[in-house]
Amino acid sequence: KAQACTPPAATPGEQQTRFDAFRTEFNDDRPHEALDQRMPSEFYERSTRPYPAHIDDPAYGSDDQVRRVRSSGEIKWRGEYRFIGEALVGEAVAVTEREDGHWLVRFADVPLVLIDRYSGKIARFTAGRPSGCKSNQPTSHQLSGI
Repeated sequence: KAQACTPPAATPGEQQTRFDAFRTEFNDDRPHEALDQRMPSEFYERSTRPYPAHIDDPAYGSDDQVRRVRSSGEIKWRGEYRFIGEALVGEAVAVTEREDGHWLVRFADVPLVLIDRYSGKIARFTAGRPSGCKSNQPTSHQLSGI
């Protein structure tokens, strides 16, 4: 790993070239003791599992309001941008009002955040926005009544 990363290449393209060269050496050129001095490429078998070219959005119910996560990791909700997460950029998420009036944001059946009905602040089930990122909305880890 050190030979591919230390020091880092000047550009992403150059870094990818280093990674590709390392992968070739690791899999095709260098024997491995754990494999009885054989190469990993000797054991590789291409998967026969078909992968779809496109995966449909999750199916949400008629009571759900669907929003697509923007390139910033945010959705627009009631005129404000709310940070949901960069891992879901481009994905459709559902916003559903709970019995207590707060709004649950989820991806498929995975709950992501709650939007407080009074303040509009986000309560997270997981880690929040990485430090150093600007947010249009402050986050809160404690919401009363939730």
